[in-house]
Amino acid sequence: MTFHLLRGLLQWKYKEFRLRWVFGSLIGLAVLVSAFTGYLLIWDQQAYWATIVGTNVIDSLPVIGEALKRFLLGGDEYRQTTIHRFYVLHTLILPALLVFLMLWHTRSLGRIWDSPSCFLERPTCVEETRNTDSKVTDLETTALLLRELMEVFGYLGLIFILALLFPVEIDKKANPVVTPAKIKPEWYFLFIYQGLKYVPKKLGSVLFLWVLPTAVITLPLWDRSRYLPISPTQRPVATALVSLALLGVLVLTVLGWLA
Repeated sequence: MTFHLLRGLLQWKYKEFRLRWVFGSLIGLAVLVSAFTGYLLIWDQQAYWATIVGTNVIDSLPVIGEALKRFLLGGDEYRQTTIHRFYVLHTLILPALLVFLMLWHTRSLGRIWDSPSCFLERPTCVEETRNTDSKVTDLETTALLLRELMEVFGYLGLIFILALLFPVEIDKKANPVVTPAKIKPEWYFLFIYQGLKYVPKKLGSVLFLWVLPTAVITLPLWDRSRYLPISPTQRPVATALVSLALLGVLVLTVLGWLA
């Protein structure tokens, strides 16, 4: 997902496929939220205290922070209701949202949906268009869909193998009284964890949880130029800004890992 996003940024795909970029960005955000809600379900010391840190960051958001934290916790403190909330979000609501977003993400590809629907509705679809260019288009888009499905199942198989080879290590059962010596989130949240050390908490929460996701999702709306290059060298200033932002995230991640 990270490399897919980087490719879209550096090749400016959001300028050519604006709607697909918006839905794809929302998918990435939903995946990160799903990773956060699933983290607590292990219910060990590291997961429990890292979730406390995460929800405290959410609480520091202006206006909606306190209400959002109360919604996640199911009250003012961590209890059994909190696990139920996170479980429902992780296993029901977020997967349903991801399916919806992925359907619209692929729907924005256009004809990739037309060819399979043609075969399902009319088995003789290709025969009727044998002497036209649409036959070639139908076959090409069907092949594209099959390649996409092969890629999806390939990734699922890879994740399954990695889960078998490197199972999740579960620490001691969560104890609200005993605080671990070091509390760190997973690597994909380390840049936020480290960045909050250098800026005020409220400013950092707004920057990482509000400004940054909104900027990525709405990128096609405020970059309205008609120039559609596919090479990063054709837009040196924009490429430098994107590279600088990515370098900042990488440096913060490494510093958070070493801390």
